[in-house]
Amino acid sequence: MIGANKIRTDWAIMMWSEGDAYGSYLQAVGEHCGARVPSKSVEEGRAACSCELGPGIPTGWCSWYEYMEKVSEQDLELNAHKLHGWVKQGVDLRVLQLDDGYVDHWGDWAKSSKRFPEGAGHVASVAGRYGLAGGLWIAPWAADKDSQIAREHPEWILRADAWGDAYRSPWLWLLDLFSSRAANSGFTHPGKWFYGLDATHPE
Repeated sequence: MIGANKIRTDWAIMMWSEGDAYGSYLQAVGEHCGARVPSKSVEEGRAACSCELGPGIPTGWCSWYEYMEKVSEQDLELNAHKLHGWVKQGVDLRVLQLDDGYVDHWGDWAKSSKRFPEGAGHVASVAGRYGLAGGLWIAPWAADKDSQIAREHPEWILRADAWGDAYRSPWLWLLDLFSSRAANSGFTHPGKWFYGLDATHPE
């Protein structure tokens, strides 16, 4: 700040350290963001910092950050085995979470893809064999435009009442034409068009 002039930036940290600068940085970011990490304070006999919320916070592995939508049952088995090895070494890992990729179309959550012949629920069996809890990602208020639910229940899709209700710029009005004036639609990874579903619909 110089005189009346002010510059507003994102949160930043400035520090001088001859020790573990990276560790100090991660600790500061965790405290600033309220990161939920398992606390070892009691075990180590020290006071908990603000980013440690105590034992019981679920920690584990999520398939998205390694495989994205290309995950398979074999990938789950492989990573569950690796997690189990780390757990035996004392690492606090509890959850094996399956993210996007177990269905061909968002919205058809009960119809597993060919990569999951045993069904998405198989994640619980795999996790249980290695002493882990199974987790399953789902986006209940969205549906792929090619999904069975979108084809069979078009009345469930959020729609604009009039021109401009859903979108506020001309180029998005053009998209509105091709999406049957469906509101809350757009592209997302992995490059598919999705509809927003009406959570207030009686069915």
